[in-house]
Amino acid sequence: MFTIRVHMVRSSYEASLDDGITPEWPPHPARLYGALVDAADLFDQEERLALGRLALMAPPNVVTGRSALSSTRSNYVVTNKLEKGGGSQSYPARSASGQRSWPRTMLAVPEIEFQWATLEGEITPELGAMNRIAKRVPYFGRSTSPVVVEVISHDATNAEVAKTETWRPCVSGDGIPTRVPTLDYLAGLERAFENGQSGHEVPTIEIDYTSQPEATANDVGSPYDPNLLVKKLSGIHDGRRALELALVVRKAFLAHLGKRVAQAEQPAALCGHANGGETTWHQVMFLPLLFVGSEHADGTVKGIALALPKTLDRKTRLEALAAWRSIDHLMLGSRGRVGLTDAGQDPIAALSSARWSTSSRLWSTVTPIVPERFCTTNAQRISYVHGELRKLELPDAIVRVDLVAQLEGSLVVPAGRLKRSAADKAKPNFHVSIQFEQPVRGPIVLGNMRNFGIGLFLPRPKELLEGQA
Repeated sequence: MFTIRVHMVRSSYEASLDDGITPEWPPHPARLYGALVDAADLFDQEERLALGRLALMAPPNVVTGRSALSSTRSNYVVTNKLEKGGGSQSYPARSASGQRSWPRTMLAVPEIEFQWATLEGEITPELGAMNRIAKRVPYFGRSTSPVVVEVISHDATNAEVAKTETWRPCVSGDGIPTRVPTLDYLAGLERAFENGQSGHEVPTIEIDYTSQPEATANDVGSPYDPNLLVKKLSGIHDGRRALELALVVRKAFLAHLGKRVAQAEQPAALCGHANGGETTWHQVMFLPLLFVGSEHADGTVKGIALALPKTLDRKTRLEALAAWRSIDHLMLGSRGRVGLTDAGQDPIAALSSARWSTSSRLWSTVTPIVPERFCTTNAQRISYVHGELRKLELPDAIVRVDLVAQLEGSLVVPAGRLKRSAADKAKPNFHVSIQFEQPVRGPIVLGNMRNFGIGLFLPRPKELLEGQA
């Protein structure tokens, strides 16, 4: 293994995607390569050969700290613009136009490792030259992110390895688009420099990266990205208000989306209306995450997650991410203002994306299923669930209607509380457990209210239905 370790001196990584708003996470290998090229002496044939060899290698794994919390940093920059009246109450000599904001990610473990699986001797002759280049790199991302970079041996280990996660390339289409260098990236960067262009204008390859466990050959999953975008709610919120919370979050999401994309041009997957002539689509889901499934679970809502369909193109995904990142509070009528912050790797189990997406054969409802039609018998309810599984292209399963919720903390919610508006008819809801023949990856949400997290399931990896092998 060949590894380049980047130590973030300030325990923060400041870099954004192309929109300038969304934090770049995980760090892109193409950005590291660009930093190495910038630090290299390209007239030194050994260093040029080392960079060329690096571009030929397969994309690396990226090892990062588990506690990565994204936020926005603001400061004043020099603009050489004078204003008689100033513009800043805190800094009278600085004009208001000089204030800039940019995203950053705070790291609990201040080290990022890029690990290439190499054949014996594949890059060994260039290790010395690569290490010389690495030691000259002054910053990674923005110039406000100073670093110490080094090449480490394959047997070196991160002292905080227990607190890290590995991002790896995946081909399943359910990861995060990540830029990696092309074979001629070095030549492209040189041409850009000669022409006075930015390095961001040089084409790269974009592939999906995921931090989820590697899938097996028979792995089956829902049509939604297993990497949920989770925000933590301030205060205590009764699980019976889950739908109300999801509706308010969706309203805020659409308000921020409307600032970027005209309503008539918004993709159906984000707004629910076929503005582009779509006939079928999977819509983004807003999932209230409840404290359930443990001895002291009380069914309160700890956070809200955004679930993105795997079929979203990059442009639509970026629009969704930007709108989601912009939500920092909710207004809940008489209950006032409620804060929303990125959960990162918060220790609360309900705020972990993996808790809702882990592959399992057995799944049980956290919030009850609300059917599109009246289901008055268990046979009708079971038939309805089978239809919902087919709608999401999930495999068929054994379905059991549960008279009481199987998970500690799951609540029985009156039908009247599970209506989008006062004019809607209240339909009796019900809890179920489903068991597949093979493990299925989540998130799984079924029913007429699935876009608002009603009908959300929790995986139960170590259990099976009674009497089933």
